[in-house]
Amino acid sequence: MAETKGILGTKLGMTQIFDDTRAIPVTVIKAGPCFVAQVKTEATDGYEAVQLAFEEPRSHQLTKPMQGHFDKHGAPPGRHVVELRTEGAANYRAGQELRADLFQAGELADVIGVSKGKGFEQPRNGAQAPIAGGDRCVRHPIPRVQGDADGRPDGQPAGDRPEPRGDPGRRRAQPAAHPRSRARTVGRAGHGPLGREGPDGRLGLMPKVQVVDASGKKVAQRELAPEVFEARVSVPLMHQVVVAGMAAIRRGTHATKTRGDVSGGGRKPWRQKGTGRARQGSIRAPQWSGGGVAHGPHPRDHSMRVNKKMKRGALRSALTDALTSGKVSVVDELSFDEPKTRRAAEVIEALELEGAVLLVLPGPSSDGIVERSFRNLASVRVAYVPALAVYEVLAADRVLFTRGALDALEGGTQPGDATSDEAAGKAGKDAEEAEA
Repeated sequence: MAETKGILGTKLGMTQIFDDTRAIPVTVIKAGPCFVAQVKTEATDGYEAVQLAFEEPRSHQLTKPMQGHFDKHGAPPGRHVVELRTEGAANYRAGQELRADLFQAGELADVIGVSKGKGFEQPRNGAQAPIAGGDRCVRHPIPRVQGDADGRPDGQPAGDRPEPRGDPGRRRAQPAAHPRSRARTVGRAGHGPLGREGPDGRLGLMPKVQVVDASGKKVAQRELAPEVFEARVSVPLMHQVVVAGMAAIRRGTHATKTRGDVSGGGRKPWRQKGTGRARQGSIRAPQWSGGGVAHGPHPRDHSMRVNKKMKRGALRSALTDALTSGKVSVVDELSFDEPKTRRAAEVIEALELEGAVLLVLPGPSSDGIVERSFRNLASVRVAYVPALAVYEVLAADRVLFTRGALDALEGGTQPGDATSDEAAGKAGKDAEEAEA
């Protein structure tokens, strides 16, 4: 084995040196200083080698065995220790400092290193990639903010066309009208003496409905309050209020027993090991027949909070949709001498109401005759204005109002002021007292 010289170092980076025709990439290495930690000889260790220590370690990086090893040979501690076999080990002594001047200028050396896993960060030829690693930077290679200067997305979105030239606010040329088409009227529908401005700023006619008597004969024509029957229809709002109302009527008494609630199962069925079967701790575990239920339902409150404005808006949306779809009918007055289901059925037939009918009354009557006359009809549901719910209006095929119910709905009582449960309970209590 020939005499081998070596030294430890660390990579600082890369640069380039230029000759007459090309640029040569160069790796810059900081070599040394290293210290000889131990000298091994043929007589003591069976072979000749030198242990080199490099880079002063921190206090938590040096273990007690390594500290004892360095103290034993009288060498300063190092973070990295490498053993180099050489025939000239006798020429070194423990604690000797080795620097880069160990090699002569121009002497060739083999460099062996360990990569940190970052790969080839720099190109081999600088002319091919002037700014290396630019694609992995947060900013673009050129000195400016990444992306568009004004904060807009880069490029043109798919489907967008370039803006036309000229003033963006000027009126564009309209296509030629068809020879058989009629000329477009100037203005909007609803302009004129009968027009009115709605809550959204548009002009339209006042909503109207025909008022009939119990025999179906037309009595009068009534204008409806646009605040109630011509509001903006919001399907998500109606859905949210209906879901909250359906959740409020749930009792929430559902319950299941967990493994701790089921009686028995206090003893381990068999020993942990040696039986060949799976380990079990109790015969009341969820995987056993007769055991508890895992993640089962437990008693809880299903009610959801909905504020008054949302309830009013949902009811206005439902009433507006009912009027637009032709579901609303108005009867002048309903009065019976005594509770008769036959008379109530004749009224429904005379008014030509088919399907599920919602009869809306201003409130519980003093004698309860009207309610008792209609309650035996399977297709009719009686509701009161203070307790009118969104679900009842949406679920009905026809909505029948009395004149007094419309007065109460459009007058002092705001739609949806009272919650459905409280108003329905109060109305039912009043009806029971009147019946008694």
